Amino acid sequence: MIEVEKKFAASESDIERITKDAEFISDTVNKDSYYDREGFPLVKNNIFLRKRNGRFELKLYVAEEGSRVDKYLEVEDDETIKSKLNIPAHKDISEYLAENEYFPFGSWKTNRRRFKKNGFTIDVDSVDFGHNVVEVELMVEEGGDTEEAANRILNFAKVMGLEEDKQEGKVMVFIKRANLTAYEEIKAAWASKLN
Repeated sequence: MIEVEKKFAASESDIERITKDAEFISDTVNKDSYYDREGFPLVKNNIFLRKRNGRFELKLYVAEEGSRVDKYLEVEDDETIKSKLNIPAHKDISEYLAENEYFPFGSWKTNRRRFKKNGFTIDVDSVDFGHNVVEVELMVEEGGDTEEAANRILNFAKVMGLEEDKQEGKVMVFIKRANLTAYEEIKAAWASKLN
């Protein structure tokens, strides 16, 4: 599945407005650790490897020129993660990471309130390092019309009064605060891939 999402900065009144008449799904705490090597080669390629609540997950950016939303292939099973990262099938992911100088560059807890409204999933995230974000997302089958999903998200956000600014995700906010030089190098790497 492809996750099509847009992140928004949102005030308490924005959150109240977009969750009004929404179906409350869950209130969870996610404990995340993000992994990479020195120099952030994964993140520079818009690949995010995390351990969430004890299980590895992988998010791979799906590039589409001119898109105003983010699109990621989400991988949650170990065998596919190994395949995508070229980890030998017989290896344990944690063991491979340790042997190949991967380390958790950031760990945090996120309080997530999840809602459903008009077919959209709305995640209201509050991170323990002082970052808050609202994500509006749709899941699309691989090969499905992600641009139509993107337009639906942007139209929904407009109707809900959310500003379409470039809100960064938790990982990039964390890196920016922890290591501005690395953040700038990552942004430059992403920009070079668009040209």
